[in-house]
Amino acid sequence: MRTLTVCTLTLGLLTSGLATASAGAATKTAAKPTATATAPTPDAPVQIPGEPAPTPKAAPLAKHTAKVTPKIVTASGEVTAIDVNKKLLTLKEEKAIANFSISSSTHVTLADGKAGHESDVKVGARVTVTYDAHGKTLVAKSVKIS
Repeated sequence: MRTLTVCTLTLGLLTSGLATASAGAATKTAAKPTATATAPTPDAPVQIPGEPAPTPKAAPLAKHTAKVTPKIVTASGEVTAIDVNKKLLTLKEEKAIANFSISSSTHVTLADGKAGHESDVKVGARVTVTYDAHGKTLVAKSVKIS
């Protein structure tokens, strides 16, 4: 008597019809009736008769995509220096001095609420700077002159 060992690959071949000729010869010599195999899905484990049930696979980990979320912070103080050419603004707060990078997307608001320009910010003016605190460079998002 011949013993037929069934593995996942064989089950896949049996259900696809590629191994029906060899399976037909094997089932004629087998003493036990064979169960009809269903096509295994990639996520579901295959149950082989006479063996313990396989443990289900854990779901694959999702790829980690580095998504940086900006940390928006506000600082108020007196302008101690401004360089329009280098796009830098130095602000003296109560106990600290902070340097901000000014970009083309930085919004400047005058004391009367109207839109202004970088050149409207003068040394000695009281301002409130809203900036992105992510990374080493502090990028000013808006400057409001008080």
